Amino acid sequence: MSTNHESSPAPLPPEGAPDSATGAAAAPAGAAAPAGAVAPAGGVPQRAAEDVALGLTLTVCNGAADGQCRFALPVPSALPGRIRGAVRASGWPAFLAGRLSGPARHHDRFSVAVAACANGCSRPHVADVGLLRAHRPEADPDLCTGCGGCAAACPEGAVRLGPQGPRLDADLCLGCGRCAAACAQRALDAGLRGWRVLVGGRLGRHPRLADELEGLRTEREALETLAAALRLVMAGHRPGLRLADLLREAGPGGVDPRSGTIPRSGTAGARREGGR
Repeated sequence: MSTNHESSPAPLPPEGAPDSATGAAAAPAGAAAPAGAVAPAGGVPQRAAEDVALGLTLTVCNGAADGQCRFALPVPSALPGRIRGAVRASGWPAFLAGRLSGPARHHDRFSVAVAACANGCSRPHVADVGLLRAHRPEADPDLCTGCGGCAAACPEGAVRLGPQGPRLDADLCLGCGRCAAACAQRALDAGLRGWRVLVGGRLGRHPRLADELEGLRTEREALETLAAALRLVMAGHRPGLRLADLLREAGPGGVDPRSGTIPRSGTAGARREGGR
């Protein structure tokens, strides 16, 4: 089965692009949900009418939407608009409209969930594509006073103090950033900031938790993965199909986002924003 829907995929929208084709700005953080919209647990529906037209179900956690959650890491307010732009540029809205006799129903639409922390209140683990904001701390033993605040702050037990200062267990760390936030000396600093990307989740009669791709990804890499997922769904589309079904059929090899397939591992492209 070919994984390319188009020989030359449309470019992703630039960062800071407007939220819709009309040039409207993104809704302000904390804005009220559209009339008649129903928010999933822990999430805020984003422009429900526009998203139906895009063949999209977009859910953003409350912490990302209003910045009031104590666990939330910073999320760009323009991200929902960039997600819509990537969906629009992929050709998915026109593709789906051409295969339906009426408006897209919930199970027809592609689901994307954005979470500002590892708690995942917007349920990214059961979306077609889930994005979780994450920080990967870096240690500077010369600044460590041995107070133990970082280890006490970590809910996963991923930080331990040793003679050379704090040591992180990468297998346990979920990138929540609490250890760095607890360190007044900045012996732990959130040097790498990016997105954990999950693909292939679903609910329904045959629920499935999404697979997490390895490493942290920049926003652009995350949007490229979203576009790749949409190309994969378009290439193998049939009634009732979900991304989870196609990933199962594709096998463990995965694919490359530029060729229309989704990598299960990659170059952990998260950038250092500030830090040392």
